[in-house]
Amino acid sequence: CTVPTHRVVERLQRHTDTAVRNLLEEPFLDEMMARDSERRLLSTRGALKEVSEAYAAASEVRRILAHLSEKLSTSESDKGAAAEPNKGVLLLDICSGKGLVGLLLSRLLPEAHVVMLDVNGDMD
Repeated sequence: CTVPTHRVVERLQRHTDTAVRNLLEEPFLDEMMARDSERRLLSTRGALKEVSEAYAAASEVRRILAHLSEKLSTSESDKGAAAEPNKGVLLLDICSGKGLVGLLLSRLLPEAHVVMLDVNGDMD
C-alpha cells in the first residue's frame, strides 16, 4: 500500500462517527496499520461507511449471542455451552466486497469464524 500509516490515521481522526472513534481506540489498529492489505482497505473511499457497518453488525451479533447465552444458561442440559457462548459461532458476510466489514468482524469478534462471499472474484 502506498498510503502511509499516518495519512490513514489522520483521515480517520477527522471523523466524529462513533464507530470510527471506536476503531481508533482498538488495540488491534496498530496491527492493521502494519499490514499493507489492511491499511489499503482502511484508505479506500468507502472505508468509513464499512467501519460503521462492521461496528453495527458486531454490536448486533453480541446482542444476539448474549440473548442466546442467557437462554442456554437457564437450560440444565446446556450449561457447558452457556459457559462459552461465542465458541463455534459462524458469521457469514454475503456480498463482502473488498472485505473490510468481514475483516473488522473477525477482529471485533475473534472467537467467531467469519466466512466472506462475493460473486465478483476480482475483489481484493
